Amino acid sequence: MTPAPNKSLRALGFGAALAASLLTLTGCGLLDWGAQFAPTPAPYSPHQSPSAIAPTPSPTPTPSPSSVPMKATGSLMLHANPVTEKLTGTCTLGEPATIVLADHQNDFFTTVDMTVVISPASLEVVSVAVILGEDAEEGTHDMSFSSEVPIAGTSAALTGSGPDYRVTGVVQDRETRHNKTTTTLIPFTINANCKSS
Repeated sequence: MTPAPNKSLRALGFGAALAASLLTLTGCGLLDWGAQFAPTPAPYSPHQSPSAIAPTPSPTPTPSPSSVPMKATGSLMLHANPVTEKLTGTCTLGEPATIVLADHQNDFFTTVDMTVVISPASLEVVSVAVILGEDAEEGTHDMSFSSEVPIAGTSAALTGSGPDYRVTGVVQDRETRHNKTTTTLIPFTINANCKSS
């Protein structure tokens, strides 16, 4: 009776056969299973990638000629009576256009300060502010018009598109005299000339 082959011998023979077949497939040594899955290194390039290049700084914007303040002169009338014809200041014809004028050597008031804001797109008056310092009776005036918050009875209309501007209408006047403030409506006319040089 032929004895049964030893299991360890069978396993040894199977392992030898497997090793021989692997040598045959690869030609030298065991299969390198990781080789086909390993990432291929990128070729060296002396050039930087676009993402590594620093962005070119944008140039600093320069103000347009229209937004540069220009010299201005003007006059103010209240109730058709001239208050001053010696207003001086600046015009800034941006968006919006702003005219700022003053007379601090006035014959009737210690100071005259005025600001007019105009929308160049619609050629409408956005706001008017006139502040008059003390008069001979120690009274001051704070006059205003606003198209955004209009007060009943007030108005302002623009004539001209530059360099000469004329604004007419009615402002609300808050007059303070001897610690008492009264509010009235006063018609006004403002003339302004914006000089480009």
